[in-house]
Amino acid sequence: MNKRMMLSLTATGWCVLAFASAVQGATRTAASLSQAHVQEAVDAAGDGDTVLLPAGTATWSASVVVAGKFITIQGAGSDRTTIVGGDYLPSTTHPTHRVFEITAKAGGLTRLTSLTIDGGTGAKDSYNKGMIAVAGPSTTWRVDHLRVRATRTCAMHVSASGGVIDRNTFVLVGWIFGIYGFNGGGPYGDDAWAEPTDLGTANSAFFIEDNVFEATERSFALDGWKGQRVVVRHNTFKNALIGNHGTESSGRLRGARSFEIYENLIRYTGPSWPDAIGFRSGTGVVFNNRIEGNFKEAMRVENYRDWRSFSPWGIATGESPFDKNDVDERGTPVVYETGTHIGPQGTPMLVCAGKTWSSDQWKGYSVFNTTTGKSSVIISNTQDTLAARIDSSYGGVNLVWNTGDGFKIERCLVALDQMGRGKGRLISGDVPSPAAWPEQEPDPTYVWNNTLNGRVGGLVSGSPHVKEGVDFVNGIPKPGYRPYAYPHPLASQ
Repeated sequence: MNKRMMLSLTATGWCVLAFASAVQGATRTAASLSQAHVQEAVDAAGDGDTVLLPAGTATWSASVVVAGKFITIQGAGSDRTTIVGGDYLPSTTHPTHRVFEITAKAGGLTRLTSLTIDGGTGAKDSYNKGMIAVAGPSTTWRVDHLRVRATRTCAMHVSASGGVIDRNTFVLVGWIFGIYGFNGGGPYGDDAWAEPTDLGTANSAFFIEDNVFEATERSFALDGWKGQRVVVRHNTFKNALIGNHGTESSGRLRGARSFEIYENLIRYTGPSWPDAIGFRSGTGVVFNNRIEGNFKEAMRVENYRDWRSFSPWGIATGESPFDKNDVDERGTPVVYETGTHIGPQGTPMLVCAGKTWSSDQWKGYSVFNTTTGKSSVIISNTQDTLAARIDSSYGGVNLVWNTGDGFKIERCLVALDQMGRGKGRLISGDVPSPAAWPEQEPDPTYVWNNTLNGRVGGLVSGSPHVKEGVDFVNGIPKPGYRPYAYPHPLASQ
């Protein structure tokens, strides 16, 4: 295959990039905009071919599938070719279908461009399968110049790496997400957590650049886990926020692995909200972002496993084998304190007479109710009273005390896949193995030159396990970091 070289000026210097140019092939025009005719043209196309879609509007009740070839699908323009995603016939518990389901083949450019995709009306699909899905081993894929109106399921689902999503407009109607990223490798994202972080390259991350995300009410432009690696740059977000997931609420899936978020505008006009960018996992860089709106903080990191157990990882309070815990020489969790609650029934405050604790002595440790088996992270204490984090997210209040309940205090030092940790030993299998702390290396996040309403906007932590100066650093550029070439070489073709 022919290759060409490009010189590109990054933020810190020149770099040389080599990438595969598009294979020149035939041009085929779909007989109409119907799903059947578009699928027919796609099936007839070979590597390097372009399938042209005519102007008009059509409603599809099935997906167009692209697999085993690298081709371009091109509409007549985002204001001229419109595909509406209809219901499956008959409707099921998964009432929407993917409009395009693309498995990108290595060896050439796979591209979807120049059309509008509309979610239509009808029942919402909570599975977030995405109207557009991109998977496969290729790192040379591009989704560009689309208008995507997400109304019933998320706009995109990405499990491929290395490609670029650029120059699109995503309209998120109601509580609908934009792009979900699941590109960490393997069925659960374990591979990404056994590999170097590798910031500033195109080999592992997928790129979201020069897009506009518009939400009709507060929603999220980006979410993901399963070892997600993503670069988010030069976008405009209107009432659409940025987040990721950790080892919580998603079963066996691992947390998001890495992020590079820079040169974006986030503007929010809704009621007060905690943060514009919310992290639960991973490491990376966040810099040169302008944030405007009624936010308490520019960005925040949490670890939901501090206060609730999620299968199969458990709760990060000192006993999960997947975390780094405070243990003795035999590997047994250290029990720092025990006793009995003498306070009233159903209270969030633990009271134990006769203690002589110093103020906040146990802050950041965890308390177990040995009667109910529940636990949570301690947020404060007095001489004989403890307050733990009480949270009703994910199914009811997590910890209460009844008279006579026993307690013990233990401590988790580092939670699996938390912010500020990187490469570790491989975990694998449907039942994750080995059930042991994978020795994840320290790998702090660096945050600099971000503003919130014109003031310095930094990262704050809501978890005692994620510490400023250790797991993340505010106000200092990451040593040795160089952003990948902008614009992305694939977006320059």
